[in-house]
Amino acid sequence: MTWVVNTIRMQALKTREQDMNWKLLQISQRLIDLGNYGASIGDGMISDSEASSMPAAFQNRTLGFMYNSMQNAVPSANNKLDEYMALRNDMGPIYSNGANGNGTFGDGMTDAQWSEMCDSIYQGFLKTELEEYSKQETEKIHVEEKKIQQEKLQLETQLKAIQAEYEGISKAVDNDIKNSAIKLA
Repeated sequence: MTWVVNTIRMQALKTREQDMNWKLLQISQRLIDLGNYGASIGDGMISDSEASSMPAAFQNRTLGFMYNSMQNAVPSANNKLDEYMALRNDMGPIYSNGANGNGTFGDGMTDAQWSEMCDSIYQGFLKTELEEYSKQETEKIHVEEKKIQQEKLQLETQLKAIQAEYEGISKAVDNDIKNSAIKLA
């Protein structure tokens, strides 16, 4: 009669096994999504196509990153450009109208060349700041990945224990049925 109790236990274990497999599937998908998010923020910017292809679970995080990265990087890049310009001004006169008022800079650059150079320097500072913000977010992603990996390992360990228990009970049920069968000789 113990085979009836064991059969019921086997059904309960199968249900738990299916639940664990579902959780493992969800965790694996979270790891994939997190990896995709991490790859998207590598340069500090997320393109519109990358943002629109993010899974729903990462939409808020993606939009937050896009907003915060620019909110943090732009003022910092502006400050660095101001410091650069102040340092350059301290090194000598930058702009000189000269006697003829030709509107060239002390190093012979025109207004357009000077503006282009400043924009190039600013873009370099901005890129550096965006990459720094991306590094900070990437560190958070690595911590989260480790936590998810530990959760996955724990579930896999539990799943193996459930499968081992199921196999043991299955063998016991088979033996109980063999032993309780009517023997005709």
